Amino acid sequence: PMSVSRTRQEVTLRIGGTNLVDESVVEFDGVEVASEPVASTLLEETRFNPVYTQLKVTVPAGLLTRVGSYSVMVKNPRSQGGTSNQVTFFVAP
Repeated sequence: PMSVSRTRQEVTLRIGGTNLVDESVVEFDGVEVASEPVASTLLEETRFNPVYTQLKVTVPAGLLTRVGSYSVMVKNPRSQGGTSNQVTFFVAP
């Protein structure tokens, strides 16, 4: 989802993009959170050097403490493209 209507509850996000790898890191409002590639989005031709089109990340409840907007970015190792564009995640009242 791009938004939720509750604070203080963890939320699981699926982030889509290009050149996502096992070492990709998601930053949620400036805090690195654990992510994992979605295995079903593995590009078949990259089986020996895996590249995916989606990551799954669980944002801890402790990071969703206020109503408002939060920045979300993906950081890849330099050889895979650096930092993504920022998207905004909302917690609605």
